Amino acid sequence: MANTDHILIFSCENLRLAIQLAPVERVIRAVKVNPVPNSPAIIHGIINDHGRILPVINLRARLGLALKPVKISDRFIIVNIPGRRFAFVADEVSEIDLFDIGSYTESEEIVAGVEAKGILKRKDGLVLIYEIDKFFPLSDANLLSELIKSKV
Repeated sequence: MANTDHILIFSCENLRLAIQLAPVERVIRAVKVNPVPNSPAIIHGIINDHGRILPVINLRARLGLALKPVKISDRFIIVNIPGRRFAFVADEVSEIDLFDIGSYTESEEIVAGVEAKGILKRKDGLVLIYEIDKFFPLSDANLLSELIKSKV
């Protein structure tokens, strides 16, 4: 089992996506998002997560999908990676799965320029595998931190 990894599978629009499970803190129901003026386009805004300000990433903007407001039926996936703790919006979170690391196809082999790390072929369809730090680059995190500090 040394060549396996746990992934969290979720959807956004008609896309099925996955990230490594390790940086995922938890999944919560969507809550009210407070906008931050002049923030990067991929930022929905911020939420209060147990007393800590947490940026919410607009995954639709990040992936070039049609934008829509956050609905109560949406889910926030809260992740913690070195230098960044944030949430992003998913339409639905479907499952946690164990997959063989060698079983996916690198996306560059199929479509040049796709940011996904790879594509996993499953019995129920295709899943795009992403590296979580691609959703919220450190440069955007630093800019947002400065904007929040200037508003406080």
